[in-house]
Amino acid sequence: MGFRGDATDPDVDLTQPFRSRVPKLVSIGSAPPSIAPLNAATADDRAINVLSCLPVDAWDGLTIEEKQSLVEELPPLEGWWGLSADDAAAENLRQLFRGLNFHFGNPLTHFRFPSAERDAKRAADKAAFDRQKRTYIKQLMESIVQHRAQYLKQVLPADELALNPEIDIPAVPTVKEAVDDIEHSFFLAIQAALQSGASTLSAIWSHVQSNAPLAIPSTTEIPKDMEREDYLHSALLFLSRPTSSSETSLTEWDVPFVVHNVETNAFTWRNLDAEEPSETTTRLLFLERLFRMPFNEEPSMGPLESTLQMARKRLRELDDAGADKKSKTMHDSTAPQRPQQAQSSSLPAFTLKAAHRPLHRDYFLTREPFQQQELQRYQHPHQPFVYFDAESGFQTVVGPCFPPIIVAPLDQPTILLPEVAPQVTVLNVVRDAVARLPKTCGTRADVLTLLRMSMFVNPNASLDDLDMTVARSLDTLAAMAHPCVFFHFNNEYGAWLWHYINRS
Repeated sequence: MGFRGDATDPDVDLTQPFRSRVPKLVSIGSAPPSIAPLNAATADDRAINVLSCLPVDAWDGLTIEEKQSLVEELPPLEGWWGLSADDAAAENLRQLFRGLNFHFGNPLTHFRFPSAERDAKRAADKAAFDRQKRTYIKQLMESIVQHRAQYLKQVLPADELALNPEIDIPAVPTVKEAVDDIEHSFFLAIQAALQSGASTLSAIWSHVQSNAPLAIPSTTEIPKDMEREDYLHSALLFLSRPTSSSETSLTEWDVPFVVHNVETNAFTWRNLDAEEPSETTTRLLFLERLFRMPFNEEPSMGPLESTLQMARKRLRELDDAGADKKSKTMHDSTAPQRPQQAQSSSLPAFTLKAAHRPLHRDYFLTREPFQQQELQRYQHPHQPFVYFDAESGFQTVVGPCFPPIIVAPLDQPTILLPEVAPQVTVLNVVRDAVARLPKTCGTRADVLTLLRMSMFVNPNASLDDLDMTVARSLDTLAAMAHPCVFFHFNNEYGAWLWHYINRS
């Protein structure tokens, strides 16, 4: 039985001489040198490799019977490396006679196959790793779901109309409901004091100091040289002197909120059965805004100046008769004086409203980088978007676009360009402008300036139309069930500032 190679094996290169493809399992190294002297008596006892004395072609010179007798002594091996079982056994013997393989090709002498205990340990380790992997994936998915739910809860409630187009935007109320001003309302603190049983001026002042200290105006908000108790007295007289007119409005009322007893100088709160508590609160907040508004800065409040002057005049009349002239002069100087009317021939004095004065000089996003981000924002109208400025680190989050079917009444053909996409509406563009306000607050003039940076706003639109559109859109955003903007009177700046609720 001769050697038969498998010519069909792609790993066999017939152009090269035969090289052993059997792993060299064991090699006998040289014996370490011995320091003992070697004598002639023990020279014959040295180990001699008998196989090395055999010729190289010893296997080929054996007969078939001799080869078969030697093969029976070898362990049964299957074919390997493209060789059949017979060829593998013959190759083992050939390597044996050549002195290359002294273990007859038995892999058990070199390789140690895993035992059952090792297999069990590996299976246990793999099962433990799989459990840790499943636990990690589960925790990761729970964290993703939790953060996604929290993000949607913070961002999308203000834009729930974008998720449910069937919801109608409620009618914009004629009076803005300043929710943030309720805790700082001086008139609401007076109402709570009177309803608690306080009637005298000192008792009302003590109740306001104890229960609503934040509602007490600072010295910069009241007229010069006027004490806070006198300011409280003036507010009480203001609420006890109603006005009447043929047309009902929030700036006029025919029933006083406070009943004033001139003889005892006591005050009591008058509950109006025809009004809801929310309507009374709204009316008081609006009246407080009129009471605090300087008339020389807001000409539209001029008709109500007489009412306030009458209340403060009554305050001076109720002073003690024994007050000295200096005290009376001081009280006279505290009453706000309306500027004298100019002559009919001269031009009227121009007064700029606080809403038309910008609060900020610089804005983070300039026109060009903002328009690039704005284009990306309206390419994906159903997803939240983040406006950011890499230089300053400014970023703000806006929710998905409002459906165009809802906000159509606010749109005017002269405000936006005629070729804009349906998702580009006035309400969406105004909300993006409010979101980009520095420090998330600013006047209406700031919102108007940021609105004009939009690539969708008609450059030929007049400032009056843009200002009216901004005012209506801000009222709509503030009147939603979950508003994304609110307004608050800033005492330091002396103007009503719009604030954006950044849900990032």
